[in-house]
Amino acid sequence: MLIYDFSGIGISIGLTLFSLVIVSIIVAINLMIFKNHSKWPKLKFWKWQTSIICLCLVGQMLHVVGFEYKDKSYTQYTPFLPYYPPLTSSFLMIQLKKIAPETFPQKSEASTEYVENLLKNKKVEGTLNYPMAEMQCNVSAEQKHNVLMFVIESWRFDAMNAEVSPNIYKFSQQSSVYNNHFSSGSVTVNGLFGLMHGLHPSYRDYVNASPYTNQSLLTKTLASQNYEISAYTSSWLDRFSLKAMMFGKIADERYINYRQNSSYINDINVVNVLLSNLNSPQHKPWFKFTFLTSSHHPYRYPEEHAVFKPISKDPEAFIFNKYIDHIPFINDSKNSVRYIDELFGQILEALSTTQQFDNTMIIVTSDHGEEFNDNQQGYWGHGSNFTKYQVKVPMIIKMPKQKVARNITKRTAHIDIAPTILTNIAGCTNPVEQYSNGINIFPEEYIKPTRPLIISSYKNKAYLIDDKIYETMLGIDSYNVNDLSQENSEYNYIEIQKLKQQETIFMR
Repeated sequence: MLIYDFSGIGISIGLTLFSLVIVSIIVAINLMIFKNHSKWPKLKFWKWQTSIICLCLVGQMLHVVGFEYKDKSYTQYTPFLPYYPPLTSSFLMIQLKKIAPETFPQKSEASTEYVENLLKNKKVEGTLNYPMAEMQCNVSAEQKHNVLMFVIESWRFDAMNAEVSPNIYKFSQQSSVYNNHFSSGSVTVNGLFGLMHGLHPSYRDYVNASPYTNQSLLTKTLASQNYEISAYTSSWLDRFSLKAMMFGKIADERYINYRQNSSYINDINVVNVLLSNLNSPQHKPWFKFTFLTSSHHPYRYPEEHAVFKPISKDPEAFIFNKYIDHIPFINDSKNSVRYIDELFGQILEALSTTQQFDNTMIIVTSDHGEEFNDNQQGYWGHGSNFTKYQVKVPMIIKMPKQKVARNITKRTAHIDIAPTILTNIAGCTNPVEQYSNGINIFPEEYIKPTRPLIISSYKNKAYLIDDKIYETMLGIDSYNVNDLSQENSEYNYIEIQKLKQQETIFMR
């Protein structure tokens, strides 16, 4: 990420240099210890240490190759290794391909022959049974509707209003607004995974072990119905194999990915291509996934969009003073969301002008939330806890020809969106339980008032039951989803066990 996707880290060059200073100090301490080690008693562990280090290096090299070529014979067992972070170095593979091109050939992920051969590889049985049965989907050509999925990076649930997102708010007045909606993750990877696969984030490692084989049923099914699948993003979805998992074999001309400039410039470039495509004659029904990232820290936007003030002078100041005034940082975030909202308004206008608006299902949401020390516990950004500020997000859905607004307060989740689209747009008649942990949220009667959910970050996993969070994995904690300081003294082991069972129903 440091080399190829620096903006994805969300910190400035100054903070990176500061981190390098800290690392240098740590290295200096280790060198001092090494220099004086001869004065200490000798421990004869070097053979074991060398063996473990060599084994680790071999294992990581195997994963580098396995992830590059999407070879599940290397990667299918990785999810079973607790706390084992596999190395997926694109830079190292570039060097290996140059040094040994015969051993490590250049193969495009979009290459039809390569992917088709990969999908036909039966040497290693997959670990997932996804879906449990063949999908039964049928919809006539006259009934096929377009689908636009518009995702805003780090968009808080309380930032969908007439002041921050006026175009989206106006759009919501003729749509279904889900006011108690939760992402599958407090980080992008798990949030997008749940959104596109309809599975709990616990399954992501297993899907990642063979991403083409376990491509999202949402895009795979729509593609089989002659939908044109396109992606427009300023994020690097190759990371964690998201691109392959979400879109499978997607043509290069249908994967629009600008990352060369500041995020707000990349976003406008992405949207300009989308607008051009919308204004061109459409010969097929389409599914367009759009993911804009200006609203990711450090919140980029053109100067004229600085509507909310004051704004922060140093975007990393909260790292050095976690109880700093949060208002300037929130204003920065609001300004970036308002900028993206303007781009969304242009998309709506294009849909209306080309008379595609009424024939399109439009979904507007976020990958996760963003915290600004709301709990007064010193937490900022995302990926650090599972309170509502980091995992509760806006969700607005307009069905084709919908005119009447609906406000739903029952709990919904990202894992519900894929089965909702597959049922209502693709005409799939399979029981949702055969391919998703979610539900079809149409009609509203299908939704339970409070549903237990699983939410993950990069390091932790949480069970959300009623309003209680039960963290597990690297950290074990329990608190109220609305208030981090409100600790839970009792664990609901019965409901936790039911959720744990959902984590294995799609395993072979």
